[in-house]
Parts: sequence; structure tokens; C-alpha cells
Amino acid sequence: MQFLADENFRLDVVHFLQKQGHDVKLSQRGSDDKDFSITLQFPPKNFSGILIFRIHPPRFEKYVLSIKNFLDSRRSTQIKGKTFLIEEYSFIEII
Repeated sequence: MQFLADENFRLDVVHFLQKQGHDVKLSQRGSDDKDFSITLQFPPKNFSGILIFRIHPPRFEKYVLSIKNFLDSRRSTQIKGKTFLIEEYSFIEII
């Protein structure tokens, strides 16, 4: 699966995803902060899927567990064109 990570996203999580075989690119440093939760500005149908993380405290283990749980429960066709809010123990599709 392909991911584009915000420049502020945890690098250890990016490296973990890459080791799992995912294609992860980092957004350019200093680029405009894009708030993908603004669906009028970034319509989900134009993307392969948008994942917004709300994990506190932002520990590596919590991110990894949340990502694994999410990806294990969804195929890429179920993610395409949708936005999801990923929390530590759950995720929801944002309409």
C-alpha cells in the first residue's frame, strides 16, 4: 500500500511501514500544512484514502498497533476514496 506521511509524522512509524513492504513517502519539509480532514478542500474521492491519527500519548507502540488493527480489517479497496480517523483502540470513517 502507498502512503504519504506529513513531515511531522513519526519517522520510526514511517520506517516500520517501509519494513512491512509499504511504499511510504514523506511530504516535503516546509511545505504547506495540508489539513486533509477538510473534505471540501481535499475530497476523499480524489485520494487513495486518508488516515488521520489521534493517538495520545503518541507512542510508537500505539501507532503500530493502531495501524495493524486498521490494515488487518480493511482491504485497499475499502480505503480508497474515504477518510478515517484512527484512534488507539478504534477507527471510524468520516463522512
